[in-house]
Amino acid sequence: MNTRPITSDEELLTVFKVLLAELKARMKDGKFIIFPPWKFILPEDKIEEIKDKKKKTEKRTVNFSFGSEEANIEAGEALRLLGVTLYHLAVGRSELTDESFLLDGYRRSLNSGLWPVILTLLKKEEQDIEKIEEMIEKIDLSEVKPNIQSTNSMVNPRPINATPPIQQTDYLRLISGNELLILDESDGTEVLADANDMFTAGIDLDFRNWNADEEGPVTGKTRAAVYELIKDATFAQIYSISADRDKLCFSQHQIKEFVGKYRNWLRTEGYGTFFLFKSNNNFFVAEVRVDSDGSLFAFVHRLLYDYIWYAECRYRVVFPQLA
Repeated sequence: MNTRPITSDEELLTVFKVLLAELKARMKDGKFIIFPPWKFILPEDKIEEIKDKKKKTEKRTVNFSFGSEEANIEAGEALRLLGVTLYHLAVGRSELTDESFLLDGYRRSLNSGLWPVILTLLKKEEQDIEKIEEMIEKIDLSEVKPNIQSTNSMVNPRPINATPPIQQTDYLRLISGNELLILDESDGTEVLADANDMFTAGIDLDFRNWNADEEGPVTGKTRAAVYELIKDATFAQIYSISADRDKLCFSQHQIKEFVGKYRNWLRTEGYGTFFLFKSNNNFFVAEVRVDSDGSLFAFVHRLLYDYIWYAECRYRVVFPQLA
C-alpha cells in the first residue's frame, strides 16, 4: 500500500463510495469480497473522482487503484471488513496488522464526519448495504473534516495477549499456532449443566452433584490457544504449566462459546478436549467429546483426579493464551 494515509473526509468519502458500490455489485452476483489495504495505490496528490462528461456511465472513474479478494463470509462480515479497510487507510493500523484491535475494538476514533458510519460497520450494527448508502448520502458535506486525526480523548488499543503463545511444555505442544481464536465479552451466566441444546449426547450429572455449576465472572475478550498432549500426564501435571491456576481457567460461559464457535478445534474420534474452570472455589476440568455422529458430550472431572491421560490419544487442552 502507498505509505500516504487518507488525510481528509473528502478523500475518505470518495473511497468509501467506490468500495461500497463495488461490494454491492459483487453481492448481487452472490459473491462477497474484501479490500486488502496493501492492494491500494493512492496518488501523491488529492484522491478524487474524475468526471468525463462525454461518457454516460454509472461506473466511477477515480485516480487511485485497489484490489479485492473473494471471501467465504456473510454480508455483515463483508461490511465490517469494509470498515476495517477504511479505518486502516486513514490510520495505518487495524486488526490486519495489530491483533489488539480484535481484543479491544477500535477505540481510537477518527476526527471524521464519516466516523459514525464507519463505526456502525465495525460494530456490525447495520448489515443492509442500501441503508449504509442512505447513511452516507445523509452526511452533511459542510461538516466534513479537512484533516483526519485521531481524537486525543480516546485510548489507543492495548496489546492484550498480543505476544506469541508458549509453543511447548513438557507435556503439551501448541497446535493452534498464530490462529486468532477470540472469545467475546460475556457475563458468565451460562453454565455447562444447562447446555442441553449444545451437548445433545449428554451432560455429566456430576456437574450438579459436585456443585460444578456455579455461574462464572464477567469476562472481557479473550484469546484462546489449543495444545495437544505429547507425554502421558495427569491433570496435575498438565496444569502445572503455571503456578497461578486461576489464570488457566475459563468461565463455563467461555467454554460453551469456544465449543460453539471453534468446534473444528475439538479433538474427535471419541477423545476429549479439556478446559479448566473454577466453581464454588474448587477447580474442575470440563471434557468435551465429539461422538461418531457429531453430537457432543460434556464430562466433568476433579482437578485432583489422578488418571493418566495417554499421549498416543492426542488429547487436546485449551487455555486462555499463555505468553
